[in-house]
Amino acid sequence: MEDDLGQELAANLRGEVRFDMASRAVYAGSALAVRQLPLGVVLPWDGDDTVRAFELCRARGVPIVSRGAGTSLEGQTSIAAVVIDFSKHMNAIHALDPASGSTRCATAPSRTGSPSAPTP
Repeated sequence: MEDDLGQELAANLRGEVRFDMASRAVYAGSALAVRQLPLGVVLPWDGDDTVRAFELCRARGVPIVSRGAGTSLEGQTSIAAVVIDFSKHMNAIHALDPASGSTRCATAPSRTGSPSAPTP
């Protein structure tokens, strides 16, 4: 099932899709002693990638764990899920509205170019 999902995500996303053992092992760690390999890892290129990844996983009933800026490191990956890591491509705050009293913010890709362009 993981291979099929990985192939479907890779075919439909512009960002990175990593379902190889080494990538999964990197994301298996958390603050808990338990290490559970995620089903795979997605590094979305933009908001559209994020929506597509969520839709594809939801259609298969596959759980999702979001990561970025040190979040989801306290055991959330102790379930079989797809990790969505926003820290590589979507790592800049685009807009904040403190006047509204809301804690929501929008993120946007922090670089220009295309997903095929080399990234640091």
